[in-house]
Amino acid sequence: MTNAAIARIDAAVFASLRRAGLADAATYQDELGTVPCTVVLERDIQELGDIGQVIGQRTVATFQLVEVPRPKRGATLSIGSETWALEKPVQGQCDESSEQWVLNDG
Repeated sequence: MTNAAIARIDAAVFASLRRAGLADAATYQDELGTVPCTVVLERDIQELGDIGQVIGQRTVATFQLVEVPRPKRGATLSIGSETWALEKPVQGQCDESSEQWVLNDG
């Protein structure tokens, strides 16, 4: 499957999730400017340590790379009155058309 095909599938999935209330209209901002985007936001995800112990909770956002081509550490994501800073990509959760990022309160 080509990158373009994967991006089209992701766009359709994100649109369906947004209509169902499971994805949010958001604003991504970095030093280059502000970009409107649709993200899937997951709160209170348990972060596991090396031996499977819970070491904390985190908030994670999934971006479509067609909307935000290169998410960057330190950029901000806003949904309504809430703002977070992008901390790091989630290892193993990034592909040709989407990336998942750990967020910190901004």
